[in-house]
This record gives sequence, structure tokens and C-alpha cells, in this order.
Amino acid sequence: MYSEDLCKRLSSELSGKLEMAVLLWMHDPAGRDAVVVRNSLTTGNLKAATEVICSRTPSQIQLIRQHYHSKFGVHLEDDIKRHTSGDHEKVEYVSLLFYLRYCVC
Repeated sequence: MYSEDLCKRLSSELSGKLEMAVLLWMHDPAGRDAVVVRNSLTTGNLKAATEVICSRTPSQIQLIRQHYHSKFGVHLEDDIKRHTSGDHEKVEYVSLLFYLRYCVC
């Protein structure tokens, strides 16, 4: 029992939306945002990705990009291009580029 991974143990005890919420809160904020953006992009429900990308500061976006790449092995910009089109692609990509351009990291 004590040598088990906490995330695996919680996952086995919980289910549904409660499981998803608890497991997301096991990450730090940038890691949690990276997971939320990835899930949003891959499921096609882009509201969460748009909210995260448009509401974070440049330094937060930089941390999200680093976590995204380390967790998923792909750059956030590439996934945005791959999983979005039309207005969502423009809004998210332009927001991301704006943050990267004016980031004082």
C-alpha cells in the first residue's frame, strides 16, 4: 500500500469527473494547464485551450510550453497547428505568438 504511486492509487479509488479533477490537481499549475490544453486539443473541445492560452501571462505561457514539451514530446505550437483550424487556430496561435514575442523571460 505505501509503496504504490499516489496517482495510481487515487485513480483506482475514484472515477469519472472527480477522478479527473483530483488527478489534475496533483500537478503544479503549469503542468495542469499543459494537460488541460492537450486534452482540449485532442478532444476537439477547444474552449479550455482557448481560455488557458488567452488568459495566462507571458511567463506562465513559457512554463506551460516547457511542461507541454516535456510531458508530450511535441511543441505546443505544433499541436495547435495540427488540432485546430479556422478562427480557433488564428486566435490561439496569434495569442501564443504575441506572448512569446513580448515575453521578458
